[in-house]
Amino acid sequence: MKLVDTFTYNTLYPFMLLGNRLCIDFANTSFCPSNESGKINSLTDWLFFYEITGVLDRNESQNIQKLATKESDVFAALLNKSLSFRSTIRSILHSIETNSNLPPRYIKETNEILKNYEGYYVLKGSEQSYQLEYEYSKQNPDRLLVPIAYSLSKMLTESDKMIRKCANPDCGIYFHDISPKKNRKWCSMELCGNNAKARAFLDRSRKK
Repeated sequence: MKLVDTFTYNTLYPFMLLGNRLCIDFANTSFCPSNESGKINSLTDWLFFYEITGVLDRNESQNIQKLATKESDVFAALLNKSLSFRSTIRSILHSIETNSNLPPRYIKETNEILKNYEGYYVLKGSEQSYQLEYEYSKQNPDRLLVPIAYSLSKMLTESDKMIRKCANPDCGIYFHDISPKKNRKWCSMELCGNNAKARAFLDRSRKK
């Protein structure tokens, strides 16, 4: 499992990876306009999201799935915890967007998740090739939430948090604006941007 923070995927399928940060893209999985891309409603969805974003490789994901079949109650509770944390992240993004203060409980919840990141580095390989890998010292399923909490924490430490919500009032997508002029308005031109332009054109045509 890797700690992934910022990236630019800019894709709509199978998830709307438009937020430029792992934690934002995870938060956006609760919103799905017209069923155009996937939500996270199950452990399988969550693991697939991690595969797409590079947090887990295929083998890691399959091993977790196997473990989940043996400990279904534990992973069901973990999924509920992840969806609850997703709601927390959306509340944090809203607070940043509106320049509101963050309630201390949000920071406490994030720190409780980060505590699950425990382990050590191991050198693996042969005489021809070596690689350094991180091993976990305890197999606590809650560690699956750490990459999201880490991404969120990295975002909160930055002084310039250009967090915006799509200008379409019917859209619920957040994003970190990394455009050169910091003037991004839409989650995606393919979704809301082009629709807004089409409506504006139609309005102008009617006024003529």
